Amino acid sequence: MHRSSAEHWAGFLTLCILLALTGSCSREASFTPLEALETDTLAARFDTTAFASQWANSGRSATGMYLSKRLVICDWPLDADDIFLSRAYMRFETLADSTVTIDTAMLYLYVTRAEVPSLAGGLKIHTLSDTLDQDNITWNSMPAVDPDPVAYITSPLTGGDSVFVLVTDLVAAWTSREKENLGIAVLTGDDPGENQAIVELASREQPVHDLDDTTSIDFAPTLRIAYTDTAGTHHNLNLIVSEDVFADTLFTDGAISDDLGLVCGNGIPSRTWIDFDISPLPVEATVSRALLSLTLDLARSSFDSMRVTCHAALDPSWSGFDTTIGATGAGSRTLVRTELADRDTITLDVTPLVIPIVAREEPNYGFIVKSGSEGADVDFVLFFSAEHPDSDLVPRISIDYLMPPPEPYEE
Repeated sequence: MHRSSAEHWAGFLTLCILLALTGSCSREASFTPLEALETDTLAARFDTTAFASQWANSGRSATGMYLSKRLVICDWPLDADDIFLSRAYMRFETLADSTVTIDTAMLYLYVTRAEVPSLAGGLKIHTLSDTLDQDNITWNSMPAVDPDPVAYITSPLTGGDSVFVLVTDLVAAWTSREKENLGIAVLTGDDPGENQAIVELASREQPVHDLDDTTSIDFAPTLRIAYTDTAGTHHNLNLIVSEDVFADTLFTDGAISDDLGLVCGNGIPSRTWIDFDISPLPVEATVSRALLSLTLDLARSSFDSMRVTCHAALDPSWSGFDTTIGATGAGSRTLVRTELADRDTITLDVTPLVIPIVAREEPNYGFIVKSGSEGADVDFVLFFSAEHPDSDLVPRISIDYLMPPPEPYEE
């Protein structure tokens, strides 16, 4: 006799993949078919945040390195109780010959972005009184600065501006060894919250721009020095910055941790990358629904109303904010702060992104969650990441799917 397919199989399963890992160690993710007799375990992958300024090149390392294409100087009130501060640091090598005479020294900086509704007195340049270590700097460990500015960068500032600052006396003191060259800091002032300004400068990691086959422009911070040696010979020298970095109050300690979370933001655009191992789903599965669940760290977020959306990552390897994303997003949702509570879980319907992955029509390079209005304001939202010890708070994806019935057979 023949048994019908319906008698043999009522195949509705739900896959719940729980992401839980860090950049240096992995935990495991699990899924439980509703009608299965056992639980399978899957190796989890990764989640992290990329910032347009901080992590444009290669993403963030657990050591807190801010090596990027941008140097950020910021004093921007987020709300009545919170101010976003950031300052840039740079150091140039000292001329080896201490007997030369410095005729002129100009600091060249290239402005990539400037939003300056209010900046009293312009940006201030201070010398450092502590050693600069660009590989390990955070806001809580940044070097101290000498109290009095040595130069100013006055507004108005506009993206695309080339800024030249006269620093002859400072470079002369470095060269003669009258003052130790520990580097300089660029900041907005001593009174946090008195300004409303975000300025981004090109860093030494900014790629050289080729105008044509013979002409290139290097936007990195540069000291242009004219000096005379003891023989009376005049020289011109361009010193590219040796170290440059910035520290901000958004991540005071710098490490990726459970209280850092995953960030989607606007003022300094930031995106969250979350990668799940979906390979256990067989290609024959028909996906009916896929929901990405993220838990809000509302206490550390700053927004009134903010839209987030999810896109497929199109690059096989994580390359920070430069990671290519699919043009069409899914699961768009507007978050209204007054309608939410801390540790609420939101879901994004990512079914259109998951279907081609399961069908092996598209590769699985993870998902990018981003703001729907990058650059429009300074709002940002934090979600708990896979590093959080409470597994109920970590990102997860639930996939409902049907398996085709088996071929009929005869007894």
